Amino acid sequence: MAALACGFSLAMTPPAAANEACGSGEPATGEPIKIGAIVGQTGPADFSSASKSAAAFFDCVNANGGINGRPVEYLVEDDAWNPENAANAAAKLVNDEGVVAMAGSTSFIECGTNARFYADNGIGVIAGVGVPQLTAVMDAAKAAAGTGVPVMTPV
Repeated sequence: MAALACGFSLAMTPPAAANEACGSGEPATGEPIKIGAIVGQTGPADFSSASKSAAAFFDCVNANGGINGRPVEYLVEDDAWNPENAANAAAKLVNDEGVVAMAGSTSFIECGTNARFYADNGIGVIAGVGVPQLTAVMDAAKAAAGTGVPVMTPV
């Protein structure tokens, strides 16, 4: 997870420095690291821009050696602004696809619907939208101390 967080910080790095920091400049070839996102794309509005940006970033990371030689396989599901779809999408990504984290999710429905599920399954979340709670700070502190996984804690 630390390598993933470090990778996101490279998005704000000048291109020349990012190329040096990203790796060899050779495509990643190892076993993929699966990361998921759930977006509200169809329905009353299209909130998929953050996941599209994350996908472009992961493409760049993969083209430059990946994370420790492993490419990121970025899997995005549309919940159509429906809580049942959001829950099914999370179960598919975590249980069936085996994602290790969620990044760039942009669904107001998904945040509240799946927060407990992610916490119960140890899935780290870097949301593109939502309302993080103060307890998420505690989760992050526990993770830094090696005693937990940072996830958004549900109400």
